[in-house]
Amino acid sequence: TFRLDGNGRDLDERACRRLGHLLGQNTNLAILRIEHVNLMDFLGLCEGLQNNRCIRFLGFNGINLQDPGNMSISAPILSHHPSLKTIYLTRCNLTSAGIDILSDALANRSHQDTIQRL
Repeated sequence: TFRLDGNGRDLDERACRRLGHLLGQNTNLAILRIEHVNLMDFLGLCEGLQNNRCIRFLGFNGINLQDPGNMSISAPILSHHPSLKTIYLTRCNLTSAGIDILSDALANRSHQDTIQRL
């Protein structure tokens, strides 16, 4: 389990990219919660997380995904993780356009990679 709570502060974007890369290479990480980080830090984390294939639970809390482009940042993570079974999006300000992007990302998963809880 790994929980990153930015607590509304700007974290160092470079450090978040490095952390995303390290978490992307981790083969034991099953539960990941990212909370209250700004968009640039979120982007840095997501770039590296695209490579992780063992996350089963992914939670985003308090991340402003209102703009469809913001939701697009996380789409590759949602569509390319075969072990991902649970996604929580809490207080992320999703719009109908963001939900469309989420739906497309989930539709790109194979039938064996079914999400059990959203």
